[in-house]
Amino acid sequence: MTALSFDRLPGALRGALWMLLAAAFFSAMTACIRYLAEIGFHPLMTSFYRSVIGLVLLAPFFLRRGTAGLRTKRHGLFLSRGMASAVAQAAFFVSVAILPLADAVSLTFTAPLFGALLAVLFLGETVDPRRAAVLAAGFLGVLIILRPGFKDVDWQFVMPLAAAFGMAVIWVLVKQLAATETTEKIVFYMILYTVPVSFAMALFVWQTPTWEHLAWLVVTALVANAGQFAMTNSYRAAEATAVFPFDFARLPLTALLAWIVFAEALDLWTWLGALVIFVASAQHMRSESRRPPAGAGK
Repeated sequence: MTALSFDRLPGALRGALWMLLAAAFFSAMTACIRYLAEIGFHPLMTSFYRSVIGLVLLAPFFLRRGTAGLRTKRHGLFLSRGMASAVAQAAFFVSVAILPLADAVSLTFTAPLFGALLAVLFLGETVDPRRAAVLAAGFLGVLIILRPGFKDVDWQFVMPLAAAFGMAVIWVLVKQLAATETTEKIVFYMILYTVPVSFAMALFVWQTPTWEHLAWLVVTALVANAGQFAMTNSYRAAEATAVFPFDFARLPLTALLAWIVFAEALDLWTWLGALVIFVASAQHMRSESRRPPAGAGK
């Protein structure tokens, strides 16, 4: 399919295809993070090098186009997005290294539910019965995955939930930035502002990478950058409510890689809990899209 014919597709279809591509890239990134952890490279180091190498890989592209394409008046939002990305990225990388991959990915689908909580806490929105039911369903999904009392639950499971919280913040910021900024600029500044925060966290576990580490770090950065481009293009092509369901493809793709590469068994409870969380999140996003804007009808 040529670029011209792709651009002629309906926005919802283009958004879905971009999101499926992003899911594939992010699943590959997840497998790379786990492999690096298994050969002795700390996930906080992986997070730092992902940002540094990602920035280096983007540099020739921006140097060729000149600095004019990087001009912006929204550095405050870019900085906020970079800090949120660094924290969420570190939390997710750690969770991938220490938890079954399907568990780590499944719990990140709570991000839209955290977004609903943020709206209540900081935007003054109310908890109506519909929203309360959605949040309760999402919490039930988390309990199904964790199954407290039936398996050990400790601090490790906080990490993917912390990553999901960070993702909720990131989604809000990306939607605001996408209204005025290009995809390339959003990805570039995300990585630029993520580097110093990731470096500060990596100092506590500093390691000198081997050549094998560096090779896999480059692959990780490549697929992560590609995933960021695809995700941003997805949100640009269509509403989040239209493309979000396709993000669920990350779970079967990651579970398949975990089974093939790391011999991880597929846990029925994880799939069931992930499905409950996903349905609750999707229902929340659909409902929010129909909610009239603040002040409407006044």
